[in-house]
Amino acid sequence: MIILPQDLSIRRYHAYDAITSSKLRQFIKSPETYKDRLNGTHPDCHKTGGRHYIIGQVFEDMITLSTEELQEMYFFCKGGEPEKPSERVINAKKPSSESVTKIRDWKKFLSRVGDRNVITTQECNMLQKMLDGYYKNATATQMWLTMEKQITIRKEHRGYQLQCRFDGLNTKLHTACDLKTTSKPLEDFNKAIYDYRYDLQLAYYSELYRMQFKEELKDFSFIVVETIYPYRCQVMTLPRLIRESSKHIVVEGVTQMIDCLNSNEYPEFAETSKINLSQWQLSGMGYEEE
Repeated sequence: MIILPQDLSIRRYHAYDAITSSKLRQFIKSPETYKDRLNGTHPDCHKTGGRHYIIGQVFEDMITLSTEELQEMYFFCKGGEPEKPSERVINAKKPSSESVTKIRDWKKFLSRVGDRNVITTQECNMLQKMLDGYYKNATATQMWLTMEKQITIRKEHRGYQLQCRFDGLNTKLHTACDLKTTSKPLEDFNKAIYDYRYDLQLAYYSELYRMQFKEELKDFSFIVVETIYPYRCQVMTLPRLIRESSKHIVVEGVTQMIDCLNSNEYPEFAETSKINLSQWQLSGMGYEEE
């Protein structure tokens, strides 16, 4: 099933009961943690994605939507925003004239904002620099222009709904892209691939694409934009070997995940393990490869 963005908001997408890339990656990394999140017993299960996630969504909307659409969703504080009064100031029995003015200005500000998300002056400045970096990259901007935006694919598999939401998708060329923002230099994005297992996200999206269109996704790129100086933008791709290997991990992971959901039995944490060191770590410790 193909669902267009106007028929499924990002909030409803995340609220829908389905196996997503993020849930699968949680399960593969730690079945125990996934089970606790599923049952609502994990200490972080009610935390949101944080401000970095919001900025990433704002940036995507800024290169996708019209000015009018953006203004309906966000309040951009380009001219500055008033200081939010503290609880002590708000609850004071005899507030000073300065406090009264601060509370009045804050209430007036909130009445202008309405139900829109507030983007601070500092964030506006950062987003403008990110946009400048993005528009300097002709490959990234041209790729984004050829894509349909925020297309959801939802498929039934063994009694469960699988779903993913492409940032950008071109069904004629069988290509896709995912927009990422990073607070680290672009040269360190390989660490984010490892930490967040974006390789498995790519493979999961590719599998749902194949299930829907009976075609292989020929190319999947990451458009990565820095949220720090010098605010560069680069189009990145994973090596073919990783792309091929990650498919098998995803297929096996979905199978195991569904088995666990059906039985409510999850793999137990191993009591022993061997310490694995990468080649560059071994080399740095003086263990040269023979």
